[in-house]
Amino acid sequence: MRQIIPRSVVSRFPKVHLAVERKSRHSVFSNRVFSPGQFVHPHDRIKYWNIVPKDSIRILKGREDIKRDDSGNDVITPVLQVDQFKNRIFPESGVKQKRSVPLSASNPDIRFQSKVKPVHYSNVQLYLGHLPPKNDPQGEQLPTYAVGLRRSKAFVRSKLRLDGTKHQHRLVWKRYATKISPPDRDYDMSKSIPWPTYEKTQRKDYTNKETPEDVLNRVTYTPSPPTKANSRTAYNYILGKKDAGPIEVAIAHELANPHSKHKRAHRYAQKQRKWAYRLEELEKTEKVSGVWNSAAKAQNEARRLWLIERALAKSEQYMVDTQGTPAKRENKRIVREAKKTAKEARRTALLNNLVLNKDGKIVHKRDL
Repeated sequence: MRQIIPRSVVSRFPKVHLAVERKSRHSVFSNRVFSPGQFVHPHDRIKYWNIVPKDSIRILKGREDIKRDDSGNDVITPVLQVDQFKNRIFPESGVKQKRSVPLSASNPDIRFQSKVKPVHYSNVQLYLGHLPPKNDPQGEQLPTYAVGLRRSKAFVRSKLRLDGTKHQHRLVWKRYATKISPPDRDYDMSKSIPWPTYEKTQRKDYTNKETPEDVLNRVTYTPSPPTKANSRTAYNYILGKKDAGPIEVAIAHELANPHSKHKRAHRYAQKQRKWAYRLEELEKTEKVSGVWNSAAKAQNEARRLWLIERALAKSEQYMVDTQGTPAKRENKRIVREAKKTAKEARRTALLNNLVLNKDGKIVHKRDL
């Protein structure tokens, strides 16, 4: 089964298919290590990969030395790694290109390193094996490739981690060949193509340089519960008092993220409950008013008033978000009117000080 990482934590190279050491994306040399190519929009990226590392493929277009060997046969090469951000595949027998690498303590003399040039996902075909003809099992076996691939419906598989404490959730599916080349080979396209297997990383034994497990699990700090005595913990901590409790108790609300997913969901649910209670109040008011002869009409009128009230509240909230609270808008209006009045006063004063000089020109009194 195919296994990938969710989109929220997806990396350039799938974590379950790491075959080559991954370089830091934040390094100044990252553009020299990763595959070249133009940016691929997320809508155009392949979501479900049917070709993964350790698969065998052949390259369709490119230089002859990477497509054919000296005998003229197809070069079947394994996949080293894939680039999910650019829809590229790194074949082992691809074109080699020299790239500069940063100096390090492990390789102080290596300035250039040979890297495999990637090819596009659509420029390869998956190798299915050497198969005989359909009606002749003893016939000549030829290399067979999958021209088209399809997948089954993807579903989430859950399993325990290696330590047995948590569950892993992975998206898995099966892959099938829709068309093969050459088409006269004995191949059952109703059977799924097996995925390559990967060796599981085994945990190494403890050494004398590692911290024992009992020391790691030892409880070394137990925070005291917040009480009235340590409510001013932050101030007592700054003043250096001996009875000051743990500082994180006092500033936990400052360190916590106010826009976390849980808090946003809690605020949304609280807002929905508030409007639900308001609708119930309006329904009760309309029912006991005696104006309506049926409960349905009273409910309809209550809902109409509720929708109007909610729309006005939404409009008011939009005004608060864009222009500020009513008090702030009022202060802005007062300042704007004061500026306008001051401007008119300056203009009036200027006009009142205009006079005619000896030449009959309009000038200011100070210019006489």
